[in-house]
Amino acid sequence: MIRLYGTLQDVTKEKENEKQEARFRRALEQSPSCIVVTDVEGIVEYVNPAFERITGFTTEEVIGKKTNILSSQVHNNKFYTELWDTIKNGKVWQGEFCNRKKNGELYWESASISPVFDRNQNIINFLAIKEDITKTKKLIEELQDAKNRAELSDQLKSAFLANMSHEIRTPMNGILGFIDLLRTPNLSELEKSNYSEIINQSGRRLLDTINDIIDYSKIETGDIPLNIKEFNIADIYRNQAAFFKLEAKRKNLNLKFIEPQNSEVIKVMADRNKFESVLTNLLKNAIKFTDTGEIEFGFEIIGNTLTSYVRDTGIGIPKEKIESIFERFVQADLKITRGYEGSGLGLAICKAYVEKMGGKIWVESETGKGSTFRFSIKTDGQLVSNETDKDKELAKDFEISTIKKKSTKEGVVFF
Repeated sequence: MIRLYGTLQDVTKEKENEKQEARFRRALEQSPSCIVVTDVEGIVEYVNPAFERITGFTTEEVIGKKTNILSSQVHNNKFYTELWDTIKNGKVWQGEFCNRKKNGELYWESASISPVFDRNQNIINFLAIKEDITKTKKLIEELQDAKNRAELSDQLKSAFLANMSHEIRTPMNGILGFIDLLRTPNLSELEKSNYSEIINQSGRRLLDTINDIIDYSKIETGDIPLNIKEFNIADIYRNQAAFFKLEAKRKNLNLKFIEPQNSEVIKVMADRNKFESVLTNLLKNAIKFTDTGEIEFGFEIIGNTLTSYVRDTGIGIPKEKIESIFERFVQADLKITRGYEGSGLGLAICKAYVEKMGGKIWVESETGKGSTFRFSIKTDGQLVSNETDKDKELAKDFEISTIKKKSTKEGVVFF
């Protein structure tokens, strides 16, 4: 008889544990969430594939390293101190923080970080489960920004409509009121002349307001056709100086046009009406908002850029309004303009016209000391001439570097 002796051991439980552990590991590896396990000092012991995909760091690059390898420097020390105090005290920390990927790109995560306990309730690890919420956060910010802009637009539109009501009613009341006064018997010729002048001024003010509304409605619909023609740039400024001379004199303001040397031969290819409209608006504003001192305006050509300027010694613009001064309806919101006539659309129209001509407009200002408005339009850097010695000298005077023979006309700068 053969006898066999052996030891039997029930391994059913161990096999089941192995299966559960395998399932758990597969769940971690297949999870779309970023999972990180650290020891109690924050040294990384495990990261899943989602971590590698999101951060760009490989497992080998982070195992044995502290989690601050992802630090973005966006949060202060207090933020991280409160996080570690929470989890070291056995509690779960939940929140959002900004981290940095391997390539330097910042991204936002929504995280839940919890302590892992042994049988004796001692903390042995920390488990972080994180979701990349960068796109969601950006979308929320964009929606909030859009909501804020919509609310601001509604406020400014209300202010604009109130201002329009004032700008239309005031001159209309002047017109109707002084027409009635003209019917008064036995008026002297001087009284009739004065009343007629007030009616005339009110009519022009009303027409300006209506023109501004029409122009801006065209801008809103994108209907800004350009009529490009050649014209002498200095003629525009001389005409403006002559036109506004009387208006400036009425306010005891000194109006000066600083004309560059040899400017009479400099011509441009641009939309003359829109160019003149921008300059007119800036000069009207300068005179309107200046009570004492002077208005100086002119232009210069440097390299391939033609820059015009209007400088005044007026009330200036508050620093917080400078960035938005050219935006639609913002003028109507400025409390400082309420004491002055005008539609409040002038600068928005100027900005649209200048940009349509491929240029830009900006302002430098200080409250109580005045403002300088500038608008510039790029040229192709060429002064077209017949290449005579005189023309070459003019090109040098205006700092336009390249001279090419494109026409027989003298001194043409192309926008």
